Amino acid sequence: MPSGTTLSSEPALRPAVMEKRRRLLHRIALCAIAAPRRIVAIAALVMVGAAIFGVPVAGSLAAGGFQDPGSESARATRVLTETFGRGDMQLVFAVTDPAGVDSASARAAGLAIATLVGEDPAVADVVSTWTVAPEAAAALISADGRSGLVVAELTGDENTAPRIAQALVDEVATTVQPRHETVAVLAGGSSIVYSQINSQTLRDVLLMEAIAIPLTFLVLVWVFKGLLAAALPVAVGGLAIVASMSVLRLVAMWTDVSIFALNLTTALGLALAVDYTLLIVSRFRDEVAAGAPRDRALVTTMVTAGRTVLFSALTVALSMAAMLLFPMYFLKSFAYAGLATVALCAVAAIVVTPAVIALFGDRLDAFDIRRMLRRTPAAEPRGEQMFWYRSTKFVMRRALPVGLAGTALLVSLGLPFLGVSWGLPDDRVLPSSATAHRVGDMLRTEFSDNSEAAVTVLVPDAEGLTPQDFERYAAEASTIEDVSMVSAPTGTFADGRRVGPPAGGAGVQGGIAYLTVGSTTASFSPESERQLDRLRALPGPGGRPVQMTGIAQINRDSVESIMARLPIVLGIIAVITFVLLFLLTGSLVLPVKALVLNALSLTAAFGALVWIFQDGNLGALGTTPTGTLVVNMPVLLFCIAFGLSMDYEVFLLARIREFWLAGGRRDNDESVALGLAHTGRVVTAAALIMSISFGALIAAQVSFMRMFGLGLMLAVLIDATLVRMVLLPAFMHLMGRWNWWAPAPLARWHARRTGTAEQNANPTKSGAAIASNGRRRPRHGWVERGGGPQLSRGDGAGAQLAEPGLMAWRDTVRTAVREHLEDFVRGECARRLDGGGVDVAAELLCGFLDGGKYVRSTYMYLGWLCGEREDTAALRASASLELLHTFALIQDDVMDSSPMRRARPSAHVALGRWHRDRALSGSASRFGESAAILLGDLCLVWAEEMLRRSGVDADALARVWPRYDAMRTELAIGQLSDLLNSCQTFPTLPEVLDVLRRKSGNYTVRRPLELGAAMAGCSADVADALSGYGAAIGEAFQLRDDILGVFGSPSLTGKSVRSDLEDGKATSIVVAAYELAGPRLRRQLAELMQSPEIGAADVDRWRTLIRASGAVQWIEEQIARRHDAALRFLDGAAIPAAPRAALAEMAVACTQRAA
Repeated sequence: MPSGTTLSSEPALRPAVMEKRRRLLHRIALCAIAAPRRIVAIAALVMVGAAIFGVPVAGSLAAGGFQDPGSESARATRVLTETFGRGDMQLVFAVTDPAGVDSASARAAGLAIATLVGEDPAVADVVSTWTVAPEAAAALISADGRSGLVVAELTGDENTAPRIAQALVDEVATTVQPRHETVAVLAGGSSIVYSQINSQTLRDVLLMEAIAIPLTFLVLVWVFKGLLAAALPVAVGGLAIVASMSVLRLVAMWTDVSIFALNLTTALGLALAVDYTLLIVSRFRDEVAAGAPRDRALVTTMVTAGRTVLFSALTVALSMAAMLLFPMYFLKSFAYAGLATVALCAVAAIVVTPAVIALFGDRLDAFDIRRMLRRTPAAEPRGEQMFWYRSTKFVMRRALPVGLAGTALLVSLGLPFLGVSWGLPDDRVLPSSATAHRVGDMLRTEFSDNSEAAVTVLVPDAEGLTPQDFERYAAEASTIEDVSMVSAPTGTFADGRRVGPPAGGAGVQGGIAYLTVGSTTASFSPESERQLDRLRALPGPGGRPVQMTGIAQINRDSVESIMARLPIVLGIIAVITFVLLFLLTGSLVLPVKALVLNALSLTAAFGALVWIFQDGNLGALGTTPTGTLVVNMPVLLFCIAFGLSMDYEVFLLARIREFWLAGGRRDNDESVALGLAHTGRVVTAAALIMSISFGALIAAQVSFMRMFGLGLMLAVLIDATLVRMVLLPAFMHLMGRWNWWAPAPLARWHARRTGTAEQNANPTKSGAAIASNGRRRPRHGWVERGGGPQLSRGDGAGAQLAEPGLMAWRDTVRTAVREHLEDFVRGECARRLDGGGVDVAAELLCGFLDGGKYVRSTYMYLGWLCGEREDTAALRASASLELLHTFALIQDDVMDSSPMRRARPSAHVALGRWHRDRALSGSASRFGESAAILLGDLCLVWAEEMLRRSGVDADALARVWPRYDAMRTELAIGQLSDLLNSCQTFPTLPEVLDVLRRKSGNYTVRRPLELGAAMAGCSADVADALSGYGAAIGEAFQLRDDILGVFGSPSLTGKSVRSDLEDGKATSIVVAAYELAGPRLRRQLAELMQSPEIGAADVDRWRTLIRASGAVQWIEEQIARRHDAALRFLDGAAIPAAPRAALAEMAVACTQRAA
C-alpha cells in the first residue's frame, strides 16, 4: 500500500448511509483500543466456559444420518419398529472354530451368544446357524464350514442401537468368550459399524488435531513473522471451535446431529481463524508500514479488512446453509457445524484480533524467526516488486493460451467424475483391522447369504390376505436371480418351494405383514440394483402394494432424494453467490466468472476423488474401495468447498476493486495485478494452512472422512493457486473493462446502496447525456427541490445527497469538465494549429487532460455552489483551471526531466518522439523540451481565454481577475523557489513548507475556492471560511503528494517513485526525515541525496531510512491536523448543507488518496 493511503472496498468519499454500516466495526476498533485487556479476559472466560460445556458433545452425537427420513425405506422401517419392534439395525456375531461349526465348542458358544442376546429386551429377533432349520442354516455357514453366524435384529435406531450393540458385545466378550477359548468370536453388522465409527471418529479428531495444530503453528510462525503473532489465530480458532462444540451440543438437545460434524468444526475453525486473522494482521501491518499511527491503522484495518471478513463469512455461511435443504441429518449436521463455526470465527476474529493487536502493540512481532535469520532488516516489498505482481503480469500477457491450458487441465482432471457411482457407507469405511470390517468381508466372501444385503418387504395393508397369498409371493420371489431364500409368515422358501418354517424376519400383526428376502449379491453392486428392480416389479401378496427397505432400497432412496434436491440447492448457491458478488463489485460479469471458475476447480477435485477412492488408484490411499462414492460426500464437499472458494474470491475482488476505483476505473490489468500483489501472499499462505487443516483429515481411519479431507485439500489448493492466481487474471484480462459492467439501472441501485457510485462500466466510451432534441442535458450540480439540496442527474431526476452520493456527483462533474475541455481544446487546435504542422498537439493535450483528477475545477465549482445554483457557464469557467494546471505540469516535467505523467509519456518526451519518428533535423530531445514549453505557454493563454469565453457575466468575472492574477503569480514564484531549493542539499523545513504552500497548496484548493466564491458573489464570511479551509486542505494535499512521490504506486500516481529521489528534490518528507533523524541516519540521508545515480536498491534504502526517522508518521500527523483545521473553518459559516457536505468529503478525498 502506498504510504498513508487507506484503500477500502468503499472509496474514501462515501455518503452518510455507508457510515451507518461501518459504525459497528469502527466501534469495535475503538473498544479494542480503549479496553483491550477486558476484551481478551472476557474472551478467555468465554473460551473456558464453552470448553466445559462443549467438549463432552461427542456423547450427544450419532454416527448415522445418511437416510432420507421421508423416503419409502424410512417409512417402512418406522412401521416395522412400531408394529413389530424391529428396526433396520443388525448385530452379527461370526463364530469360528477350526474344528467346524458342528463341533461342541462352536455349538455351545453359538447357542450361548444367541441366548444371551435374545434375552435383551432391545433385541427383536435372533437367528443363528444352530437354531434354524437345516435348510435355512446352510446360508448361515461359511464355505469352509468353520464359521457360523448369530444375527440379531435390534429395535433401536441408528442413535440408540449402536450403544445397545456395543454393550452386548462387551458382555459376550466377558461372559462367553472366556469359557470357549478355542472359538473366535467377531462382532459386526450395521449397529457395530456405527459404534466403531463413533469411537474411531473421536480418535481421528484427536489425531487430526495432533497433526494439524503443530504443523499449522510452524507455518504460522513463518507467515505471521513471530511466535506471539502465530499464537493469535490458534487462540481465535480454539475459541471458535469450543464455542461451536457448545452450539452443536445445544442443537443435539432437540434434533439429531452427526458425530462427523466434529471433524468439520475442528478443521474449518482452525482454517478460517487463520484466514481471518491473517487478513486483519496483514492489513494492519500494511497501514503501519505506510506511516499511519497504530490506533488509526487499527481503525482503518477494522473498517476495511473487518468488512471483508464479515462479507466472506456471510458468503461461506450461506453456501453451507444450503445443506439444510437436504433431509438427511448427516448433511444438516454439517450445515449446523459450518454455520456455527463460520459465524463464531468471524466474531472472534473481529473482536479478539484488534484487542490483541492493541494490547501487545509492537510486541506482537516479538520472536520473529525470520528476522533472527536475517543479518539486516529487509526492505518492505511494494506491490510492483512482488512475485505475485510479476507473475500476474506474465499471465495476463499470455492470457489466451494460459487460460485455455488451465481450463483444459481442470476439465481433464474432472473427466473421471463422469463415471461416478453412488453408494452408502458400510463396514468397509472402517480400517481393515476393525471387527465390523472383518465380519463384513466374511459375509461377502465366505457366506452364500449376505444378511446385510437382505431386502425387507412390508405389506402395510394385509387385512384379508390368506397364507396362500404370502406363500405364492414368497415362492415367486425366491426364484429371482441371486435370492437365497424368502422368509414368509408361513415358512421359508427357496428356489420356488417351501423348505422349512419361518427363519425369522417375517410376521403378521394388526393388519400389517412383512417378509425378508435373502440375497447373495454384494451391496451397491449392479446385481443388487437389478435384483431390487425385479422384486419391485413383482406384484405384492394378493396384489396388495408393498414397501421395501434394506441397504439396496435405502441406497436408492438416498440417491434419489439427494438428486431431486440437488438442482434446487445448486441454484440457490449460485444465486447467493451471484447476488453477494454483485453487491461487492457492482458487476454482473464477475459473479458469472466466479461461478464458472468455481465449477472448474470443484470438477477437478471430484474427478480425483472418483479416480482414487471409487476406482482404487493409488491404493485408494489405504482405504477399501467399494466401487462407489458415499453419495453425501460430493454434496458436502461442493457446499463447503464452494463457500471456501468464495472466501478467496471475496479477498481478491475486494482488493482488485479498491485499485480499480482508486485508479479512476481506467486500467483493468493494473488493478488486477496490484490486487493480486497485495493479496497473493495472504491467499497463498491461508490456502497452505487451510490445506494442512483439511489434509490432516487424510489421517482419519474412516475412509469417507479421508476422502472428505483430500477433496477439500485439493479443492482449496487448486482454487487458491491455479484458479485464483492464473485463470482469474487471465479471464479478467480477456474481459477487460467488461469485467465491471452492469446495466445502468442496476449500477445506479448499487451506487445508492453502497455509496460507491459505481457507474455503468460499459467499455464503450461514455458520452454526454443527449436529450431528445439533441441538446446536452445537465449532468452535474445541485438543484433546489422541495426536499432541500439535491443532486441533478443526467435524466433530470433529483436524488438526495447520499443517493447516489457525492462520489456520483464528482463523477458527473469530472465528465462534464472533460467534455468542456475537449470541446475547447479541439476547437482551438483546429482553428489555430492546423497550419502549424504540429498535428500531435490536440491529441497530446486531450490525452493529458483526460487523465486528471480535476480537483481544482471541482473546488472552483464548489465555491460557486456555496452562493449560487448550478450553472453550465460556471462549470465551464471552472474547467478552465485545468488548462492552467496543465501549463504548470508540462513546465514542471521539463524542469525535472520527468519521463512520465499520468501513466503516459510526459509532453516533452512525446514531442521528442514525434520529432524522432519523422526523422526531422536537429536534436529530438531539445525540440521536445522547447515545444513542450511553448505548448505549456499556450495552455496558460488558453486558460484565461476559456475563462473569459465561459459565458459567466462580466461583473462576476471582474470579481475573479484579481484573485486569478494572484494565483498565477504565486504559482510562478513558488516554482522559482522550488528550483532554488533544489540547489541546496537540505533546505529547512519551513522553507519547504512555504514553497509547498505557494507552489501547489494555494492553487490546488484555496485559490480555486476563492475564485468560485468571488464569481458567485459570496459574503466575506463565507469567502474567509473557504479560504481558510482551502489553505489547510491545499497544504495537506501536497503533503500527501510528497508521500506518494516516495511510497506511492506508479500505476495509480502515473509517476515513478524514483523520479523525485533521482532528481534530488527536497520534498517535505525527505527534509522532515533529515531534520527528525539522528546523526548517523542524517549522514546516510545526505549521502543518498548527493548520490549521482539512484537505483532500485537505493530507493528501498531511502524508504527504509525515511520510515526509521519517523518522518512518515510526522507528515501523517501534519495532514491530519490540517484536515481537522479545515473542517473547523466551515463551522458556523453560512454555507448550504449540500456543498458543506461535499467540502467535508472532498477533504477526505484529498488527504486520503492513492493517486
